[in-house]
Amino acid sequence: MITDEDGHAVTLDAQLTAQRSALSALETKIKTAQMRLKQLEPLLAKKKDELNAVTNQADSEERERSNLEQQMRSIEAKLNGLNFNEEAGLQIANERRTLTAERSALADAVMDFEARNPYLKFDYSDPYPNFDRRLVNGIVAKLFRIRDFRFATALEVAGGGALYNIIVRNAQVGRDLLKNGNLRHRVTILPLDKIEGRALDNRKLQRARDLVGKENVFIAKDLIEYAPELEPAMRHVFGNVFICTSDNDAKKVTFDAQINTRSVSLAGSDFSPGGVLTGGSRGNKPALLTSLDTTTKNIERITAIDCHLHQLEGIHLRLLWENLLG
Repeated sequence: MITDEDGHAVTLDAQLTAQRSALSALETKIKTAQMRLKQLEPLLAKKKDELNAVTNQADSEERERSNLEQQMRSIEAKLNGLNFNEEAGLQIANERRTLTAERSALADAVMDFEARNPYLKFDYSDPYPNFDRRLVNGIVAKLFRIRDFRFATALEVAGGGALYNIIVRNAQVGRDLLKNGNLRHRVTILPLDKIEGRALDNRKLQRARDLVGKENVFIAKDLIEYAPELEPAMRHVFGNVFICTSDNDAKKVTFDAQINTRSVSLAGSDFSPGGVLTGGSRGNKPALLTSLDTTTKNIERITAIDCHLHQLEGIHLRLLWENLLG
């Protein structure tokens, strides 16, 4: 007889039977555990794969994040380096706005002048194919410059309707224009090879100077500047008229027996040896030739602005290109 763990008396057979039962139960648990282990092995492998994938994805995301951060730092560095270009771009934009506004105002002024003076614009069609437009010099009023604008009104009166005449290289060009130039209105054409202007006799000029003083009388043609090849036409328009500083001097010169030549005063009074006097108040209206000179300068300024705007556009594009290249 032996005792069990609780101190009870048991037989050896009973003890062995109990041990066998316990061993059988343990073997059953082991088999169950082994079966569960086999069931978990595929899941474990899957979880390991998933863990590896997550780890790899994390590594990839970390690398991508690192790359993005590096790109951001690079972009920020470039942006910091663009401060001057950005400033230059702003200056260019402001200058372009200012120039564009100025150009618009000048263009409006030019259009207004041309609308009020349609005969100062000469439009024509080429009379035949490959016509050389350099053979048409243009309107008289646009082909000279006044040396001193205090004479502008007098020169305008002296030139009269001839200021709107058209100067051409030769008579054939004039005939071609009149026949096939589709001219919008009637015009007078001055061919340089045919026109003959009369120049004042030097004796008359000296007599006029003796009469009213050298500083008070001038030949109209001597008060303007023009291309040498235009001499015949300018002599025709301005070569046979005096410009005097006052009405009284103009009257003396015109009606002097030794001179007997047309004279115009600075105020625009026109004295003809035939006895016809033309004058009167012109109001506050500026002289046509003064307005024309202003318009010519406006057109020149518009051309200069267009050139400058083109240059600014080039600079702006170059800045953009440099920025893109980094």
